[in-house]
Amino acid sequence: MNPNLDNGTGFRSKITFPKRTLGTRIERELKRTLGTRIERELKRTLGTRIERELKRTLGTRIERE
Repeated sequence: MNPNLDNGTGFRSKITFPKRTLGTRIERELKRTLGTRIERELKRTLGTRIERELKRTLGTRIERE
């Protein structure tokens, strides 16, 4: 009798997922969703900060010349 089967009913007593496949699947999913969210956030916050910085430094340099 198969030890994974519960009382011969055909239902598994415990579902065994290989940690490797589940781990990589979850990791891939997280990287995709989190990655794009973080990227979007960074582009917005960093973009405006860099833009502000550039305008200030470039603006003063152009004024000076």
